[in-house]
Amino acid sequence: PLDNENAEGMTAAMVAAAGNQRRCLEALLDAGARLDLRQHRLLQVAARHGSSELVALLLQRGAPPNAALEGKSTPLLE
Repeated sequence: PLDNENAEGMTAAMVAAAGNQRRCLEALLDAGARLDLRQHRLLQVAARHGSSELVALLLQRGAPPNAALEGKSTPLLE
């Protein structure tokens, strides 16, 4: 259930990243939200919303910085 997507295709972790909610994102990851489930999108959401703190957290947790999203730029170039 942690990795289910809402109508916009976002997981709870993505919503937390978009809202710049570090503690919520950490809690979701600690509770088992999968980093390997569309992790490049999660990193991209954090980067797009200008949260260098969340980008750093996701990179520390193993999100790949060079994973391109469907042939587009990498998350950190967003």
